[in-house]
Amino acid sequence: MRIVLLCQDQTDAADLPAGAVRLGDADSLFQGILFIEPAGTITFANSSAKRLLADGAGLVGRPVEEVFRTQRNGAAVVFGTTPFAEDDAVFDLADGRRLPVGYACSPVVEDGRHKGVILSFRDIGKLKEAQADALQSSKLASVGQLAAGIAHEINTPIQYIGDNIRFLSGAFDEILPLIEQLRGSPAIDQAELAYLLGEIPRAIAQSLEGVGQVARIVLAMKDFSHPGEKEKTAVDLNRSIENTVAVSRNEWKLAAEIGLDLDAALPLVTCLPGEMNQVFLNLLINAVHAIEAKGPASLGHITISTRRAGEMVEIIVADDGIGMPETVKRRIFDPFFTTKGIGKGTGQGLAICRDVVVAKHGGRIQVDSEEGKGSRFTLSLPLEPE
Repeated sequence: MRIVLLCQDQTDAADLPAGAVRLGDADSLFQGILFIEPAGTITFANSSAKRLLADGAGLVGRPVEEVFRTQRNGAAVVFGTTPFAEDDAVFDLADGRRLPVGYACSPVVEDGRHKGVILSFRDIGKLKEAQADALQSSKLASVGQLAAGIAHEINTPIQYIGDNIRFLSGAFDEILPLIEQLRGSPAIDQAELAYLLGEIPRAIAQSLEGVGQVARIVLAMKDFSHPGEKEKTAVDLNRSIENTVAVSRNEWKLAAEIGLDLDAALPLVTCLPGEMNQVFLNLLINAVHAIEAKGPASLGHITISTRRAGEMVEIIVADDGIGMPETVKRRIFDPFFTTKGIGKGTGQGLAICRDVVVAKHGGRIQVDSEEGKGSRFTLSLPLEPE
């Protein structure tokens, strides 16, 4: 197929060469199409090009460098007689925007004369976002697998360290009567003996406590980073919440105190465990950021509670952070909407929560918030999927 530029008096379709189309027909194309004369003036722009490039001043009749500029191999691109294409480029627009594009430049030559170039381009912004999300998901999956492997490797030495410390504790209790007999002996430093009798049990108790904490974190990490199930299974949400709090401790320990009010009689819930873990983590991190935004004056408070409500279970995450005005509350579940600074949030956390709870589990997610006083998120999940 050959594209020809029509003069004003060449409007009859019968005047077209065989296999040629009007540039005007390009209005129906998804790609942007420009025709640029050798002097660099735009003489045709289809609807997609106007939508993507126009800054309110129009396109036709303007020099292309006034509309956008781009670079290739570090130099400004000149649309001349050489055909070329780039799959990943950026148009720096006159209004200050940067438009990621893939484009192709095709010179038009007739009877040996250079008539200009046809420039076709497409917006690849959404594609690049999807690629970045896919890369991040791949990284997170790799980190999860790595964490599960590390947790497995740590678990074995922690077990025998704990066993050895418990043996030492029992052995010390058995020899304590013999040690007591040394009290008053002139051959023994009585001050040193009193110090050892006081500190050894304390050291053993602290060691056992530390080993127990590490073991709990390891088990929580193994559960949390377990590969996601494709089918819904019966899950103990209380345990999922406890695991989430344990593995995220480094995120909240300097900002908030966490209180758990978990219903011990909460029934198992049929759901996707990996995705619900992500929901709990997102809500917890969101609460931490809300508290940090108030400033470092004092520790904030986060409360996570569970309860049964008929044929549903409710998970409530409440914080005493900065809260939200009504204008923000209406948009918090919109994809890519965020009030956080650069590098602090992507605007995807709460959107993911809503998708998992509502779309994938047929549940509900509600938020109550008062500016300056905090927020309260309530998740409602059916016990059994429909």
